[in-house]
Amino acid sequence: LKLYNGVGSFFGVPSKTYLGIWLAHTGFGLPFAIYLLRSYIAGLPREIMESARIDGASDFEIFVKIVLPLSFPVLASFAIFQFLWVWNDLLVAMVFLGTEGDQIVLTAKLNALLGSRGGDWEILTTSAFVTIIVPLIVFFSLQRYFVRGLLAGSVKGG
Repeated sequence: LKLYNGVGSFFGVPSKTYLGIWLAHTGFGLPFAIYLLRSYIAGLPREIMESARIDGASDFEIFVKIVLPLSFPVLASFAIFQFLWVWNDLLVAMVFLGTEGDQIVLTAKLNALLGSRGGDWEILTTSAFVTIIVPLIVFFSLQRYFVRGLLAGSVKGG
């Protein structure tokens, strides 16, 4: 928490705001994104890049026209993972944002519906079901980028 406040003040971002928590989630998700993208891009066939280089493409053109379009499945999967982690994150939101009325996130509101006695389960389950709609929309909109065998047959021989 001390480091979080220090980084926030370094960038000029107040600690108890949504922008501050976005910085925290970016810091949490960046190592996974680097690992995922590096592993995927290292597995791309070098022959495709060499063919583009022979055709006169620069490094930037190879990245933009070959590597980036071939990386859409891994980018979509990371986007889904990161969105779900942020969407369902109650602990980070309560620690970094607090429990003031205008800064409570949706998962904290769901937790507050449970009450001190644990009653009203029908209201909690109904509202939890309603909160599933947004992650489902995100998943189904990014689902088309999951393509199996995209590189199958792109390189002849072996």
